[in-house]
Amino acid sequence: MAEPRGSTTRLPPLGPTRGYNNALLRFKKRFRDPNEADNLRFSCNIMADRRVVRGTTFCPAGDFPQDLPLVKQGATRRFKGTPKSSPHYTRRVGTPPPVSGRRHEHVQTQYFLEEGLEKPPSVEVSCQTDLFLDKPGTPRYVPCKTGIDEWTQIHKGDLFDFDTEVLPILEVLTSKTLEQAVLEVLEEEEMASLRTAQERFRASHAEDATEIQRLEEREVRLGAEKEARMKQHSRGLSALRGTQDRIAAATLSRGYLRDLLPSVLEGLQRAGYLVDEIRADVEEGFLPWLENKVQGHSGRTLEGRAVLSNILKGVLKTRSEAYKTSGEAGRAFGRGPTDKTTTSEDSEDLTRFNIEPPELPRIPSPVDLIPIYENALEEMEEEAENSF
Repeated sequence: MAEPRGSTTRLPPLGPTRGYNNALLRFKKRFRDPNEADNLRFSCNIMADRRVVRGTTFCPAGDFPQDLPLVKQGATRRFKGTPKSSPHYTRRVGTPPPVSGRRHEHVQTQYFLEEGLEKPPSVEVSCQTDLFLDKPGTPRYVPCKTGIDEWTQIHKGDLFDFDTEVLPILEVLTSKTLEQAVLEVLEEEEMASLRTAQERFRASHAEDATEIQRLEEREVRLGAEKEARMKQHSRGLSALRGTQDRIAAATLSRGYLRDLLPSVLEGLQRAGYLVDEIRADVEEGFLPWLENKVQGHSGRTLEGRAVLSNILKGVLKTRSEAYKTSGEAGRAFGRGPTDKTTTSEDSEDLTRFNIEPPELPRIPSPVDLIPIYENALEEMEEEAENSF
């Protein structure tokens, strides 16, 4: 059986041959064995660990006032932990005792000597002070002379010529004035263009607002119209459904009563409800009255037709006489032959070039209309005679 890793195994002694016994090295485990006994594990109270610093985590760790007694106690413990009998304890070399007849004196060994007096000597001194006066004015700075003073006579125009020297200044003034004027003119033009752009923008904004209002009104109008159309369509559909239902009911009832009516009448006649007196009363009383009424109505209709035919007859006669008169007047002026000659000449010209003359619609003359009106009058008279 294989032994666990990390245990020590001794090899058995060898025989008479030369050799040596070597124990296996003990390797350190990389991970802790979970099956190890709990009592072998190192455990401590973290509240008593000196490496743990109590306090806030937002500032560096340091000695807090509440921890000073613990620090002092630890220092005392460390000091007491090193006894004089310890080999690490170092004894300080002291001053040897004085020889007989002499004594030691205390001497300062610092770098700066101090007088060892309990109360140093002091002397009082008095002095007279004047009142505080205002600070006098600072004199004007006058630089020291570095050369020799000389003099000379200067006449008018020796140093500079005014007309010549003033030209640059005048050029600067004129150029600045012209530049400022140009800038002002450009500013005015820019302001004018800005005002024009603002007016144009306001006009376009007003047009857009008007267009938006028109589109909103149009949308409202279309919505109202759509709603009215939908209501009308729904009413039409409901009316159509009602009509279809009524037609279907009427058809169904008619088909049902078509087969039921003969049997009902036969049953009523057998029961004695339908008698011949009703039929006789209808034939003798109702039918003659109905015939008289129909004849009177038809007579009035025929009289109206006769009056209308007489009126039409008079109108047609008057028109026929007028057409006859107009036809005779046309023959007197000779319109007919001229028209025929012109037509024949045109047809001959077209025939010469192998072109057939087109068939033009013929307009009837008043003379041709006279027989038509006479035939119409005769037909109306015959119809009136037949009706009477």
